[in-house]
Amino acid sequence: MPKLKPNKAECAQRIFCGKVAAAQAMYSISRSDLATLVGRSESTVSGRKARLEKMSFDELVRWARALHLSPEDLAEIFRAAI
Repeated sequence: MPKLKPNKAECAQRIFCGKVAAAQAMYSISRSDLATLVGRSESTVSGRKARLEKMSFDELVRWARALHLSPEDLAEIFRAAI
């Protein structure tokens, strides 16, 4: 059976997870540290990371600030979703 082309939401999700993982590695931010920085529990952080569409705009801004994501990084995620 041929592979299906990933939809736009999946592409945005993959880019987001990659940016989060890269920032966590670069700044040595553990999952528990990230949860503290964004003001959520570890399970909520894992859930939001797995389901980007459940994240509110305010949460996305908190994540971006905590992970030092640039406006270009966020634009790349949004471009993939649209």
